[in-house]
Amino acid sequence: MSSNSNPPLDKSTAQRMAERMLVMRRFEEKTLDLFQRKLIPGMYHLYIGQEAGGSAVLDALGSEDSLLTNHRGHGHVVGRGSDLGRSFSELLGKANGLTGGRGGSVHMCDPERGFLISSAILGSNISLALGAGYAIKRSGEKKVAVVFFGDASLEEGITFEVMNIAAMRKLPVLFALENNNLGAIALHEGGYSASNSVLKQFTRIPELFGVKTVQLLAGDTLASKIAGAREAVDYCRAGNGPVFCELQSVHWPGSNMVFAQMLTGVMDLGMAWGEREPQGEHAGWVRDHDPVLRMAREFIAAGLMSRDELLALDRKVCEEVECAAQFAIDSPLPEPQSAYHHVFA
Repeated sequence: MSSNSNPPLDKSTAQRMAERMLVMRRFEEKTLDLFQRKLIPGMYHLYIGQEAGGSAVLDALGSEDSLLTNHRGHGHVVGRGSDLGRSFSELLGKANGLTGGRGGSVHMCDPERGFLISSAILGSNISLALGAGYAIKRSGEKKVAVVFFGDASLEEGITFEVMNIAAMRKLPVLFALENNNLGAIALHEGGYSASNSVLKQFTRIPELFGVKTVQLLAGDTLASKIAGAREAVDYCRAGNGPVFCELQSVHWPGSNMVFAQMLTGVMDLGMAWGEREPQGEHAGWVRDHDPVLRMAREFIAAGLMSRDELLALDRKVCEEVECAAQFAIDSPLPEPQSAYHHVFA
């Protein structure tokens, strides 16, 4: 899809997308706050800056579809509708977390919402998506397995094997590449998460295997992204085989180091319509590339939502996130004897 393709959105879709993207952003901002307060043990990654493409794909899925994600998967889980309190509890390692506090940030998962797994091992969720696709095809159901992964996974050999088999067997797998490489800083330049690939056009990889490709470009409107995501999901669901869907975004500056930092500040929705101007070194990213602010501007311009409606929705989301975080803080840690649960010996 391209930004020239701008199919109209209805108000209910716009409201649903706005709420999902706001939940994703406010959840991640609170996650960083909890980590800085030393309440989250271990590693974490944030989904900030990637909300548009992920939200579009999630909106195209049905409740019966299967999902797999990676170490940057908080946004997918809460965007799918997982309980925010239990999601925060999982990050804090609490007993009432989504998986009892055992998965934590990089293995956050919610089987009740169709999430089969979240994995921090590059490419591992792609290989498991192949099994999910096989299971769906054997069942004869009109379902889709979508796997979210980053551009670094394209450096893993398993990715090529999976795409080849999925294409041969015409499996209903949606490969959702979240390419946030635009604007990233490479390792040799002092950055952390830029892809190390000679390829500049990642869609050349699935094209080798005859896999259909759809690109949701960073500059596309949200309406265009939604249309592209629906096209990809519908193609899979119809039994035509896999689709490779590239979700582009401009790299959030806060992810340029091992542990994310709020270099762009907590999002101020008023910046979407010029009530306040972004300041500082990364003002350009906030002004031009923040997907949540771009969403707000697009919906206002299209007459789908007003400033007051967006502000009210944001206040509601912020209150829910705060209550959920406090729920997690107040929740108990697992009992010591539970360390022996779910083990083979």
